[in-house]
Amino acid sequence: ATVNRISPGEIGLNPKTATYTGSAISANAATNSNNLTYTYTYYTNSDCTTKTSTATGAASAGEAPIDAGEYYVKAVSDQTGVYRSASSSCVSHKIKPKDISVPWSSTVSLTYNGGAQAPAINPHPVDGVTVNNVTEKITINKTTATDVGSYTSTASCSSVANNRAKC
Repeated sequence: ATVNRISPGEIGLNPKTATYTGSAISANAATNSNNLTYTYTYYTNSDCTTKTSTATGAASAGEAPIDAGEYYVKAVSDQTGVYRSASSSCVSHKIKPKDISVPWSSTVSLTYNGGAQAPAINPHPVDGVTVNNVTEKITINKTTATDVGSYTSTASCSSVANNRAKC
């Protein structure tokens, strides 16, 4: 007589939204009432057919991504002596860009000198995000004014690789 492994039942996996950290961001833990072990595979499409790659910051194909973007993940339970392998549904795994704040100087009142002026940004360039122990610097561009009066100076950031950060 043959004894077949039984289904472990439904594998639950909740979507995840996290902010870029410079490290791989793992999925939420899969759940099942049978205390199973899971393998997680990460994808770039919603039907979970195209695995992440090193272009997404993943260590290898199908590994957890590092860079900001919309990804998907599926958990697969390991087969045991009692249970056969089963998979969760394909769920969203979103990594948002890190917010970078612009450190304006405390000097907001400037004396007319005939030239274009704006409050200082200190420090400049601003530390952006750290990837492989290297901190990217972000250049800040700001609006200036020349004539006497009250103005609002706004800042914009240079682009950061792979949308890892935003100002």
